[in-house]
Amino acid sequence: MLLLGLLTLLLILNSSFPLVIGTVTDKPSKRYTEYRKFALYLQDKLGEDVDVVFLKSIPHMKELIDSGEVDVFIDSLYPSLKVCMDGECEPLLLIWRNGVRYYRSVVIVRADSPIYNVEALVGKKVAFEEPFSTAGYLIPFLMLRDRGLKLIELRSFHDPVPPGYVGYVFADEEENIVGWVFFGKTSAGALYDLKFERIVGKNKKFFREILVSPPIPQQLVSFSRSMKKDKVKRILEILQNMHNDPEGIKVLKSFGNTTKFEPLSDYDREVIRALKEKIMELGM
Repeated sequence: MLLLGLLTLLLILNSSFPLVIGTVTDKPSKRYTEYRKFALYLQDKLGEDVDVVFLKSIPHMKELIDSGEVDVFIDSLYPSLKVCMDGECEPLLLIWRNGVRYYRSVVIVRADSPIYNVEALVGKKVAFEEPFSTAGYLIPFLMLRDRGLKLIELRSFHDPVPPGYVGYVFADEEENIVGWVFFGKTSAGALYDLKFERIVGKNKKFFREILVSPPIPQQLVSFSRSMKKDKVKRILEILQNMHNDPEGIKVLKSFGNTTKFEPLSDYDREVIRALKEKIMELGM
């Protein structure tokens, strides 16, 4: 009887564990409200507790996914690939943001710059966003490298660029990238196309795009492989139907201006496969 009682207690304790959603950000205070509203909506639909975890590093998030402490991971393509690299989680949904399914990475220069192609960046400096940014680092880094350019990280935009290299620095914010390019701190900058257009607005005429990436899937929703299949199925149903629910639409709007959640397409899976191979090959 004692053994039966202990087993029953363990089952009760295990069933009370919350569903945990995670994302990587170095600005958790800016993301808290939108993620909390999203978690509460999912909690109401699931009928169980849902918590949110914000971490500053991809390796730490990977540890929690691998150990089963985080169940659902929401982030852009690069962090999602890194966290799920060993197969402990799997991307299953794509998030439409700002009414679009895809976005692009653009490399910009001033409109009056003598730089008209990426080859002319040799000996110059490029501003990237942050080390785990998809459109602001991974994609433009790979595009420049694929065109035969050698890139080297600099500590700041004051540092000289070694001969034969393209120097890059991290600007932390897209607004900084645009500002650094405009004021000549770097010769070029790379960022998310829609954010670039929102930042510059009518002043886009002062800039020129010298490189544009193929379409990049927006943020992904990845699920831990330790989750039960019926639970994953239920969450997928809830998320894919949010845009049909008046309350869900409100939550989506506050959740980074999300339009809807949608299953991955064949194109998405091919992009994920190709980038995963590149990341593994280069050890990025």
